Amino acid sequence: MKQHRGFTLLELLVSLAILSVVSTLTVTAFISANSYWDDLRAKTQLEQNATAALDSLRDDFGRIVPSRLANAALRGSTGSATDDSHSWRSTFEDDRLEMTVDQYNTASKLREMANLAYFIDRHNQVARLVRATRGSAAAELVVAPNVAGLRFSWFDGKQWLNTWQQTGLPRAVQVSLSLVDPTRPGRNLARTAVFNVNVP
Repeated sequence: MKQHRGFTLLELLVSLAILSVVSTLTVTAFISANSYWDDLRAKTQLEQNATAALDSLRDDFGRIVPSRLANAALRGSTGSATDDSHSWRSTFEDDRLEMTVDQYNTASKLREMANLAYFIDRHNQVARLVRATRGSAAAELVVAPNVAGLRFSWFDGKQWLNTWQQTGLPRAVQVSLSLVDPTRPGRNLARTAVFNVNVP
């Protein structure tokens, strides 16, 4: 009669050790992959926010009204703000832009000049870039969330300036954005773009 032999204690311990190593490697790989995709999603979202902000500014600079026709001069002021609402404490650029653009009023179905401003709203947990319109079509639109810093530089044809208080228009405007994921400040993004102001 054939006798069945069971596993020895040593064989069981070796099997458990191998199973433990394989399980640890599998869990580590899963966590690493999950973290990678999470970082990729967050970076993609910041990229989309930056693109939305720069596209909105590009569109408005393309529709800017010449100073001789505008009912308000273009103004660019510089500033800074300290973010201490989160676990980190950082100082960000906090510039403001005011200008007049030609836009279509959906209510009146007419084209009109609109005074608008770009600034960062810091009254919520998430800083956001806002485009505020005054006048008959007054509205406040969140252009992009997670925009923590906004800096404008103005080219007068000879040099770049930090502020713009002149009566005419600049030749070009450089816009610098700083975007931060509020859940993880290590996830951040900086974008810069230069827009020509092609207005006679």
